[in-house]
Amino acid sequence: MMYLRKQNFHIYASLASILVLWIFLWFQYRYDSRQANSAVETTVTNLSKAFEENMLGTIRHLDEFLVTLRRGYPEHKDDIPVLVASYNRHSDTPLIIQLSITDARGIMIYNTKAMPEKPLDLSDREHIRVQVNSTEDNLFISKPVLGRASKKWSIQFTRKMLDRDGKFAGVAVLSVDPDYFTNFYRSIDVGKEGVISLVGMDGVIRARSSVPTKGADGIGTALSPTNVLINPAAPPTGIQRSLSPVDGVSRIASYRRLKSYPLVVRVAVSEEEALGNLYWHRTIIVMQGLIGTGGLLLIFWLARRLNTRQQIYTKELETINNSLQQRTNELGDTNEQLEQEMAERQVAQEALSVKQTQLEALNSSLQQRISEALAELRQKDQMMISQSRQASMGEMIGNIAHQWRQPLNALAMVLGNIQQAHIYNELTSEYLNETVEAGNNLLQKMSRTINDFRNFFLPDKEAVSFSAQEQLSHAITLVEAGLTSQNINIHLDVAKDIMLTGFPNEYSQVLLNLLSNSREAIKSSGVPEGKITVRLYEQEGRGCVSISDNGGGIAADVIDKIFEPYFSTKDMGTGIGLYMSKMIIERSMNGAIETHNIEGGAEFVIAIPL
Repeated sequence: MMYLRKQNFHIYASLASILVLWIFLWFQYRYDSRQANSAVETTVTNLSKAFEENMLGTIRHLDEFLVTLRRGYPEHKDDIPVLVASYNRHSDTPLIIQLSITDARGIMIYNTKAMPEKPLDLSDREHIRVQVNSTEDNLFISKPVLGRASKKWSIQFTRKMLDRDGKFAGVAVLSVDPDYFTNFYRSIDVGKEGVISLVGMDGVIRARSSVPTKGADGIGTALSPTNVLINPAAPPTGIQRSLSPVDGVSRIASYRRLKSYPLVVRVAVSEEEALGNLYWHRTIIVMQGLIGTGGLLLIFWLARRLNTRQQIYTKELETINNSLQQRTNELGDTNEQLEQEMAERQVAQEALSVKQTQLEALNSSLQQRISEALAELRQKDQMMISQSRQASMGEMIGNIAHQWRQPLNALAMVLGNIQQAHIYNELTSEYLNETVEAGNNLLQKMSRTINDFRNFFLPDKEAVSFSAQEQLSHAITLVEAGLTSQNINIHLDVAKDIMLTGFPNEYSQVLLNLLSNSREAIKSSGVPEGKITVRLYEQEGRGCVSISDNGGGIAADVIDKIFEPYFSTKDMGTGIGLYMSKMIIERSMNGAIETHNIEGGAEFVIAIPL
């Protein structure tokens, strides 16, 4: 009876031990599975955030580039191919294929590549119809289309062309090469079967990285309308697990819909690649379970055999058998403890490895975003500086024309006097010498004018101490002839001279820009007698210059925007003069520039620390 009870006990104990072992291993695998899946989801989520910011920056930059080119058409249309080529030089793969412009009917009237021999009608294209039928001036991004002019697949970025009255005059089309995005995505390591895609909310794939050997490019493929990526009812961001309709690979993906644009960025990794270690660990756990089960069955078999032989041996052998059984149980407990400690140590090591990988990915992404932002800012600054120089050269030529007008008229009179003296036989040697000397003096005056303007626009290499009054007088001299010709009186009020430290030529360029703006404001307002007042004074440890006019002032709804880049109240203004003036005063000379309206006009104040 006792023998049967012990035998049943061993059977139940062995079955219970095996059940506990497999339950433990199952919970361990579930924990490891959640950790591995969480790590994969975190990785693809971080990558999708980074690519979302990259795509937003690229699209906004293309939109700004398109708006800038549109603003300069048709006056600067000959410069557009140079600007497109310059833009493409900043990337290994050219981004922009061509720029085209159509009239209001959809007929192509300009193309940076070459105009076709026959008029090309693009009015049936979706990206043209959208702008023709829309009442708003918004950016439209098309599906990949085969260009009729370029004969290449491209994504079309379009905006309306507006005439001077703000009415619809056509469509500006920027053709972007989808291979640019595809090659960029392929440069990111998301595994051999990982995929980075750019999908429109219409379900059509714009760009997609893929394994070239499989031939599954996927660009232009339309997704199912029920796909969570393009379902308006689904959240704008999330995790997706699905089979790819392009190559049939099961992937774990993170998607993010771009703000303000009907596009979705999707970063996906192969489930087999991402969870390969988990599947290998699952095999190890199964092997551990089988080994543990075999060990427990072996212990059960030995125990049963010992119980069978227990009837043969004496009580002494029974005592020894009990002692052996106790030792066996202790050994099993010790083995389980060791296995548990090894499992916990392995889990801790895997968690540490995942955290380290996440930290490295975050550092790499942060450094890349900082580098891209700095490069974009440098490019914008270079463009603004170039445009500012061109605007300043235009002002310089106009001022030279005003300065030369009087000596040219005087020189014409000198030549006329010589001709009259010759006709009436009054051309003596003494009169000829006096007349030639007078003509040479006029030519020397014109030469000094050129030298003054040339020296004025030479950039300063280092900060020096200079006279504010001298720079004021110099700037006024350069524009005085132009002001006089437009019946504008300028008054300089200087209590005492002030010595400033900085870049005198850049400082004078700011003064010249403000004086030119006052002249344009007076001219636009139609004031019969224009007046500009320039004051030099010291206030609270700063050398200040105020320039005021009676040109009617600045509208209240735009006065806070006039220092922004590309903002202008003039019909033909570039919108960079005041922005560059602000940069010179604040960044180069640590000063401040501000404006406010006064009675009858506006006043600008420049303050430089002494």
